[in-house]
Amino acid sequence: YVGHSEGISEWDGESWHNYATPHNTPVRRIIQWKDERLYIGTTNDIGYYQTNKNGVLSYYSLLDGWTEEQRQFGQVWGTAANKYGVIFVTIKAVMFWNGEKVRILNNVKPGRYRIFSVNNIFIFKHQHDPYVSEVNFDSAISTIQSAAIPTTVIHFYPCRPSAILRLRYSLSTDTTQSHTT
Repeated sequence: YVGHSEGISEWDGESWHNYATPHNTPVRRIIQWKDERLYIGTTNDIGYYQTNKNGVLSYYSLLDGWTEEQRQFGQVWGTAANKYGVIFVTIKAVMFWNGEKVRILNNVKPGRYRIFSVNNIFIFKHQHDPYVSEVNFDSAISTIQSAAIPTTVIHFYPCRPSAILRLRYSLSTDTTQSHTT
């Protein structure tokens, strides 16, 4: 699957099949969660594609109960999933789907950035912050905590589903280290 300016495309081994979003808006990232659905964020909507009984992908919005005013969050720039749910990042809000409902994470700074999941912790770097932040879930009490990781990270890259390559710059020792987790 690949996202593009009007939806997603699926390669079946012989040909491409195109699936537009309801308003023909761009899809920047496609994430498959534990329920096997393909979660996407697009302009002013988040949802998923699921194969119907005819083997064709159909789109379902997660925001059916939201008003038009509540949906004015713009494009979704980052999407990631872990065992707790799927997170969507826009410049106006960060939203989290836990399999039952969508909630806005007020303690996570919105922005135009990518987000990754490593060991069930969401990791991101806001472009104006000198540090990487994490969103960690305490499953025992179902709270979401956001905290800054104290090392300045210059770049980080996903290198396989459960790992990222971190290039760190230490202010105290003036050295750069690479580490895969």
